[in-house]
Amino acid sequence: MKKDIIKKIPKNILNLLKEIGEAAEDFGCQAFAAGGFVRDLFLNTQNLDIDIVMEKDAAEFAKKLAKKKGWKVKTYKKFGTAALILSDDFKIDITSARSERYKSPAALPQVKAGLLSEDIMRRDFTINTVLINISPKNFGEITDMFSGVQDIKNKTVKVLHDISFIDDPTRILRAIKFATRFNFTIDPHAQVLIKEAVEQNIFARLSGKRFFTELKYILKEKDPVLPLRKLFEYKIIQTIHPDIASDSDALFFLNRIKEVILWHKKNDYLKWALHFMCLLNNCGKKASEDICRYFEIPHNRKILFCDMRLEAKSLLNDIEKNKIAYKKISVFKTELILYMMAFLKNPLKREKLFKAYKRAKNTKVTVNGNDLIKLGVKPGPIFSEIIDKLFEAKVKGEVATKEEEIDYIKKHFLHNRN
Repeated sequence: MKKDIIKKIPKNILNLLKEIGEAAEDFGCQAFAAGGFVRDLFLNTQNLDIDIVMEKDAAEFAKKLAKKKGWKVKTYKKFGTAALILSDDFKIDITSARSERYKSPAALPQVKAGLLSEDIMRRDFTINTVLINISPKNFGEITDMFSGVQDIKNKTVKVLHDISFIDDPTRILRAIKFATRFNFTIDPHAQVLIKEAVEQNIFARLSGKRFFTELKYILKEKDPVLPLRKLFEYKIIQTIHPDIASDSDALFFLNRIKEVILWHKKNDYLKWALHFMCLLNNCGKKASEDICRYFEIPHNRKILFCDMRLEAKSLLNDIEKNKIAYKKISVFKTELILYMMAFLKNPLKREKLFKAYKRAKNTKVTVNGNDLIKLGVKPGPIFSEIIDKLFEAKVKGEVATKEEEIDYIKKHFLHNRN
């Protein structure tokens, strides 16, 4: 197993791990690769999110190694962690082995320095407990206290102890994320523990910010429909707010979103935000604001989810009738346009909306308020009406230059004036 696993490590990463292992030995301890990086080696999946754990001061070690190598370093002394940032912005996290104690269910753990065995025991699932020694004398040796390698081979997500989900309910979301990402099965006993935790309303004790952090990871998954379906089955999404979209409604629009994403093919939008709007689909402004407040979502995102999303939905009836409010959609983010497209059954109308949006985003009216006053237009609501109509004409290619804009205004707004 030792030789097989070493062969799976990319050469540049292998050399880097050996270098860190040698530095750790000089520092007086052994170092181990841990977490998702190790798990994914056994799954033959590339994961360059590398975590190193050691039984000494990780922050002090990282500072010394960074100084020697000319790397950047960020230290978090309070948590016993550090991040080495290499010249190409590649990052490696170094952590001191620690133990955790939960004062109450769903609370943040109290952390203190501990042994390697204690650090392994604090982890979420057996598949994430496997370590690879990177010290010179024992390089490549596997530490597997909880048969994590076997569970990886059996494609099973298991917890380490029976109150794991009570201690930290976010582990439920992670269990579902890993199971659906890797096509694993959640261990039957763990499934019972999840149901028991939900029945005890454990998510009511979890802060909205921590809940949303894990939910966002799920919304960023390659296919978030799979884990979200599981969250509905376990009645976890429903704990957020009574107005949150029911599973059938949400899954219907999430699958529509999948069609739109396949059509769009670009990454010029926030995928998680697009999927989150699907969950808010049945929510009015107050419910949307309540959810954003609970999740501690920043103000600029709150405007997107609570105000602009509802404005976008209000335009859909006109779009179905081939009436497009060019000026309004010009200020929308791509997420909103893709969200709107999911409501349109006709693929041609979807494409028409997107093309109109792209043209509107690149359109600018040259005429301003001073120009309108010079033309004899009195300030008032008529200003907005003129600019909106002029904007639409320009998007459609009916006018191009400022002179043509002025001629358009004279023809359509001033022709009846004395």
